[in-house]
Amino acid sequence: MTSNCELQGVVYNGKHGYSSGMENSRKVVRTAIKQILQCVDNLMKSEHDQSRTISIAEFGAADGGVSLELMEAVIDHINQLSSGIRDITIVYEDQLFNDFNVLFKTVNAVGSDMCMELSANDNVHILASATSMYRICLPTGSVDLAFSSMANQWLSKKPCDINDGVFQDDCNNDELESFRQQWQIDWQQFLWCRAKELREGGYLAVISFLTDENGRRNEHAGEDSYHIFSGIWKEFQQTGKISEEEYINTSCVTYIPTEAELVQPFHTDMNGYLTLVSCSQKTVEILPCPPNNTSIEDREMFVDRSLCCIKPWLYNILVSGLSPDRTDADKERLLDVYFKMLRNILMQMTTFCPIIYRTASVIAKRT
Repeated sequence: MTSNCELQGVVYNGKHGYSSGMENSRKVVRTAIKQILQCVDNLMKSEHDQSRTISIAEFGAADGGVSLELMEAVIDHINQLSSGIRDITIVYEDQLFNDFNVLFKTVNAVGSDMCMELSANDNVHILASATSMYRICLPTGSVDLAFSSMANQWLSKKPCDINDGVFQDDCNNDELESFRQQWQIDWQQFLWCRAKELREGGYLAVISFLTDENGRRNEHAGEDSYHIFSGIWKEFQQTGKISEEEYINTSCVTYIPTEAELVQPFHTDMNGYLTLVSCSQKTVEILPCPPNNTSIEDREMFVDRSLCCIKPWLYNILVSGLSPDRTDADKERLLDVYFKMLRNILMQMTTFCPIIYRTASVIAKRT
């Protein structure tokens, strides 16, 4: 049996749209809007042809909902700074297995609770690219503003199995080094591709999850949250709910870098192609914790809101390792049991912790 690694980057829609449960990610993107609008300012100031189409591309766009507020702000800013009506093209890139039907419905406000229709103006044109962000996706020198949000953690391939867990935190030293090396190769390739696609003077903005100087990453249920997620899955293996092979095949194909790892290529391989403008760390409180003496109703509300932040990205990581011989109904039943167990564990915690995302915003300019 082989794992279905491509499923890990596919958005989980479930009973609700992915983006409707991803207010956590939108909070992160909001922290970078001001910086990105400054990039647009710089672009427009250096622009002599007021009739030229402005091209924007988002890489790893999922269903497009996480960046909707940003894209709307960028469109409004370009329109305000232009002397006349100017065409704007937005290209959403994601892997072939992404649900582009959901993406187009989201950005066109069809059956979505996002209520933002980017293509409402005739000068805005929405396109899609179903490929890999580790390849050239768009013509040379055609992009003014490239953007990616919390997608560069996903590796182009799994470098090895994680034998005693699911996540980066579960890796032994050799496994962690394999993941680190694969991420470094992928990050450099991502930057090379974007440098090729960007116009001279164009900007790249990347929001990345971050491992801080103390080795801490995102926290969903306290600092040991990833061990909680892995522990339930390990219990599933020990009790025969999943096989040992399924457990190992569930290795999460991600790596969360340090700031030094993020900026390193700009000082070496990308020198002369992409100039680092800034790299700013940001710790974002996604969900504040309730007081410890809160009522049972408030505890339940906090736990359920936490699960809304966790399930959209965790679901497909887990389902990716399950045997293709299982029926969809069996997989769904198994994951229902998993998330019920996770909810029970969170409800039994005596001290609640806020959900914390540690991120960095990388801004670079095409030279």
